[in-house]
Amino acid sequence: MDRREAVRNMALLMGTAISATTLSMITASCNAPADKKTGSRFSSEQEATIAELADTILPTTSTPGAKAAGVGPFITMMIDECYPAKVQKMFV
Repeated sequence: MDRREAVRNMALLMGTAISATTLSMITASCNAPADKKTGSRFSSEQEATIAELADTILPTTSTPGAKAAGVGPFITMMIDECYPAKVQKMFV
């Protein structure tokens, strides 16, 4: 086996290992049961605060800002559906 073939094999091995780990994390993170998705952990006041913070980071300029893009509701949805309860409590 020459050096190029060894490097190629190592790259394939590492790529497969990283891809498998990444895929397992993606599939495991957003598999919330259907009954959990009905309610939100955030009050309407908290959701408005999150939307304001997002709009501060991405303000409206010549392009729409975070509020216009719906970033606030997206953040709350991601926290509710894709993070464990411990992280949700820390975020709130």
